[in-house]
Amino acid sequence: MQAEYQGSINPDRMSYEQLTRLQETNGSVSKELSEKLLSRLPSHKYKPVSLKGKGKSIDKDEECPICKMEYNNGYMLITLPCRHQ
Repeated sequence: MQAEYQGSINPDRMSYEQLTRLQETNGSVSKELSEKLLSRLPSHKYKPVSLKGKGKSIDKDEECPICKMEYNNGYMLITLPCRHQ
């Protein structure tokens, strides 16, 4: 199996050992945003949707469709540019 094709790296064609060596060569990369960048994103306090029916009001917490984290009343949500909260 050849990992490189005309000077480019194709991870789909690399073995586990080749991927490990590549990671060791390149080092690790942080995938987290800095506090400074996070502070620039819009945020708001989550308030559950109120369902009304037959004289009763029920607060329904929602769930993120991507990470499946449940939003609870009062949580601070940060909105990413892709609109993920």
